[in-house]
Amino acid sequence: QKQEYPQTEIIAVENGSTEDMSFLSDYADSIVLRHNEVAGIYRAANTAFSLVTGDYVCVVDNDDWIPDYYLRVIYENIEAGKVWYVWKWYSDQTPVTMEGLDLKHPLKLNWAMWGYCIKADLYKGIVFNEDMYVGDDIRVMFEIITEETDGAFIPEFMYFYKWYGNEESASHIWNREHEPMHP
Repeated sequence: QKQEYPQTEIIAVENGSTEDMSFLSDYADSIVLRHNEVAGIYRAANTAFSLVTGDYVCVVDNDDWIPDYYLRVIYENIEAGKVWYVWKWYSDQTPVTMEGLDLKHPLKLNWAMWGYCIKADLYKGIVFNEDMYVGDDIRVMFEIITEETDGAFIPEFMYFYKWYGNEESASHIWNREHEPMHP
């Protein structure tokens, strides 16, 4: 997709992983790559957002995937000039159509950063709490997406969220120790 939309800036933050992430160096010519020695979801988010130079931000988690039409649809929609966009997605193999979506309150159906394309300046001044393991993205999303911000719905399945099968994801680790975050 980057070949078709070369103006796209891809930022990858290798986050103190114990996995072999050396494959990322193969993409050094086409992405902004940063290595954090100390792990932490929100440390990585702060690093990534500090590097953004583009007009819009889309987040893709390392264990999820996007369809091959993702950038095309994003670019077609941002021409409308809204400050954020939300879309349909899959949780594993289950479609989440966003049926009943209220654009003034979209966080009732999806609060995850990966579920949106957001104008980059809405992130200015926002710093994630690096001491939190999970949950600070909820606070950030509620600061960004308010009744005063103007968003739009993209009626395409734009994201494939992997919930089952990744027992080492932050959500699964949190759920083993606390109340479940996900149904």
